[in-house]
Amino acid sequence: LMLFGTTSALVVGLMLIAMLNCTMMLIAILKYDCVNRNPPFHTFWRVHCEDDWHFAYRSFTFGLPLFMCVLAQIGWIQFHKYDDSTRNLGASAITFVAAVTFSLWFLHTKSKWGNFIRDADVKLVQEESQNIVVANGLPGLARDL
Repeated sequence: LMLFGTTSALVVGLMLIAMLNCTMMLIAILKYDCVNRNPPFHTFWRVHCEDDWHFAYRSFTFGLPLFMCVLAQIGWIQFHKYDDSTRNLGASAITFVAAVTFSLWFLHTKSKWGNFIRDADVKLVQEESQNIVVANGLPGLARDL
C-alpha cells in the first residue's frame, strides 16, 4: 500500500502542476495585447511561457506512466480479497489494459509528437508552391534556420 500511496500522490501532484501551469499560461495569453502586438507574440511566448510550458509538459509526461502504474496497482489491491483465480484474472486484465494504454501512448503518441512539442524551433510552414514541407517525419513541419 505504501507504493500505491506514493505513486497516487505523485500522479496527483504532477498532473496538478501540469494543469495549473497550463492554466496560468492561458491566462497570460488571454491578457496579451493582440491588437498592438507589443512585444511580438513569439517574444512574449519565449519570455513568459516557454519555460512553464516545458515544465508542464515534463510533469505530464512523468505523470501519465505513473497513472498507468496506479491503474495496474488498483486491480491487485481491489481483487486481493477474492480467491486466487478470480484475483489473478481480474487484476491481470486491468494490468494488461494499463500496459497496452501506456505502450500505445509511448510508442505512438509520445514518439510522434514529443520532439515536435518540446522543440521550440520547429514551425508549421508552407512553401510558395503551396506544397507542405516535411521534416521530422510529420507533414507540414520545417525548421527555421
